[in-house]
Amino acid sequence: MAGAADMSALGQVIPFFLPCLYFSLGMIALKVERDAAAGLRWLEGSLACTAEATRIHATLFLEAVSLVWPARASIAEVAIALGDAERGAKILATLCREGDMSTPAHAYAKASLDLIEHRAPSAAVLLAERGQVAAARTIVGGYADYLVRRYGERWLTIQGVEQALASGLPAPADPLFVPWLDAVLGLVERRPGAASRALAVAEAADRLASREPHRARLRAQAAALRRRLAATSNVP
Repeated sequence: MAGAADMSALGQVIPFFLPCLYFSLGMIALKVERDAAAGLRWLEGSLACTAEATRIHATLFLEAVSLVWPARASIAEVAIALGDAERGAKILATLCREGDMSTPAHAYAKASLDLIEHRAPSAAVLLAERGQVAAARTIVGGYADYLVRRYGERWLTIQGVEQALASGLPAPADPLFVPWLDAVLGLVERRPGAASRALAVAEAADRLASREPHRARLRAQAAALRRRLAATSNVP
């Protein structure tokens, strides 16, 4: 593929559906066959094919382009599951920072809000629960940059979140995520003042839980912090 200069030459090397085929085989390997190594090979092959194909003509490979960030997110999640938290976290931080920009560096792919606002934060929570604080913070750093660019700095603080929701401003899927996870990580690290900070976030979540559509999430976040506070108080 690297030697192909136009679509005609590319068509003599591969079928044009190859990037999508590799992606599908990768997801089958991961979800059905439970073969992480094979899944990673197929997904990385899909990304490599897409990079070469879009070098020649990006608009003729839109389906393959649409799979770039889903492939990378899956690679990141597999890396985390296999113990390479640093690699997975870096991929997800890049997803947050650059996934919605549609640049040549990423084959002009644009990530969905679901990938950025659900899968990346979920991975950060998983890492926090495992005590892998540095990797969790890597993702949160990328996600915070995304929030500032798309929604504004207000979503990084308790006070800002409360003011934004009261004003009816457009909100991310998890409005309190950055302050909440910072509180969780503070408890994991046993930082000075972490308990009071966590209690403040829990109380804010309680206040904000009167609003839909975030009620269930905010109540769960408040409860999770209080469980951690209770567990921390019982640790010598």
